[in-house]
Amino acid sequence: MKIDTTYITLVFLSICVACTSSNSGPTANAGTDTIAQPEAGPLDPINESGIVIDGSGAVGGTTVSQAGSGGLADARQSISTGGKDDSSVVVPESGKDSGETLRPEAGSTGDGSTGNDASLGDASSSVATLPAVTSVDTAGPFRTTQALNTGPSRTSGLFYPTELGIDGLKHPVFVWGCGGMSSPANYIDVLAQIASHGFVVIGEVSAIGDNGVPLVACIDWIINENNRAQSVFFQKVDTGKIALGGHSIGSVNSFLVATDPRLTTTIHVAGGSLDNINDPNAETTGKGGKSLIHPVAYICSENDMFGNVEKTEKDYANTTVPAFMTIMSGTEHIGAARAGLPVMTGWLRWHLGGETERRAMFLEPAGEFCTGIYVSKNKNW
Repeated sequence: MKIDTTYITLVFLSICVACTSSNSGPTANAGTDTIAQPEAGPLDPINESGIVIDGSGAVGGTTVSQAGSGGLADARQSISTGGKDDSSVVVPESGKDSGETLRPEAGSTGDGSTGNDASLGDASSSVATLPAVTSVDTAGPFRTTQALNTGPSRTSGLFYPTELGIDGLKHPVFVWGCGGMSSPANYIDVLAQIASHGFVVIGEVSAIGDNGVPLVACIDWIINENNRAQSVFFQKVDTGKIALGGHSIGSVNSFLVATDPRLTTTIHVAGGSLDNINDPNAETTGKGGKSLIHPVAYICSENDMFGNVEKTEKDYANTTVPAFMTIMSGTEHIGAARAGLPVMTGWLRWHLGGETERRAMFLEPAGEFCTGIYVSKNKNW
């Protein structure tokens, strides 16, 4: 097995730069209730110990600095969150180590039982009716809850509306593969904002050569949780509306899982497919695009240091399902996920939320994601 250590080193250094320059600590989505840090092992009942920090940064009369402004950076570093900053963060009480179980306040995630078989899902699925929004550039109407180091392997980041199932709403699901040598903590702002639009979002660690197995495990896990009576997600998830996506290696690995019939669509951000998953420098022919069976969105950064524009062009050329591809001007590899956040949100609201009116944003020449920084094309519609 040949692994290009130079490539891995570049990915690692790039992530370090991104974390220090654009993420000086996790920036909670405006309207985020908790950042929870559960202990390793099976799902446990809620342990509500912890100190809640309100949006002012005050806790017990002590000022705690909040990283960031609550906003998100697009290609112009100016995506707005409506000026809101009412986030809360849960941190361990004094004297408790980072392994302390801190769970969302909104209901128990159960007693560790595995629930029903993941292949069952819901007997039927209805199109989710998400609350209308005027823009996909900003946070949605839902307050969100975050839990890091959870999910099937306890390496997942979980982001979801704090109040689930309002008016009978069943929430669509977005499973996200993180870039190489990164974790859900590097994507908190992106994934929390998507969750604020009504989605249950699971971010998972991805690695070269894992063959997408962790991503499949996340799909299995959320379906199990929807079937398990003790879960906060019990019968509140639309398991017939699941999207899969990822950034960089997370995108590459998503191609390996994209034929899963439980999926509705896939999103590939700055990560063209590889013919040899263990060798990023091997010849790439776009066979990942050829294998797709669901509608797909390809989101690329103009200045991609790993050649993903060229790789994705090959995927797009080989794609036989409905496809949209955009190259975002003035963006680079690491920043592609944040710059492409409005595109992802609009795509998910269209394909999972049933908002067919958003079709024009992607397919019409004057559409929002076909003008400005977006150099776009589509086919097979």
